[in-house]
Amino acid sequence: MSADFSCPPPRRPRPASSGGDGGSTFDPMEARVARLEDDMREIKSDLKALRDEMRAGFKEIREQFKDSASDMANLRAEVVEIKGRVSQLPTVWQVNMQMFGLMFTVLGGAFVIMRYAAH
Repeated sequence: MSADFSCPPPRRPRPASSGGDGGSTFDPMEARVARLEDDMREIKSDLKALRDEMRAGFKEIREQFKDSASDMANLRAEVVEIKGRVSQLPTVWQVNMQMFGLMFTVLGGAFVIMRYAAH
């Protein structure tokens, strides 16, 4: 029998965050905070400029949609008019029957002329 005497690895003590010594860097804490504050000012100004640009872009898009809404209303009216005209067109069967009727009339007229014009 073998005994297992394994132990967990020893824990390292965590460095204390109080004292403001900057951890393992040589920079003083105030300089690092000042740099972070400057970076945040730059980020805030960039975000403000971006927000202003987006608002201007949204205003432009709204204006374009206003124009397109009236264009869509005009287009809708034109489509309704075209549909009305197309619905009044004769079907293929109606055109065929008209052609047969016209041919029958012409042939009947030719028969009457040939029959009674010779006498």
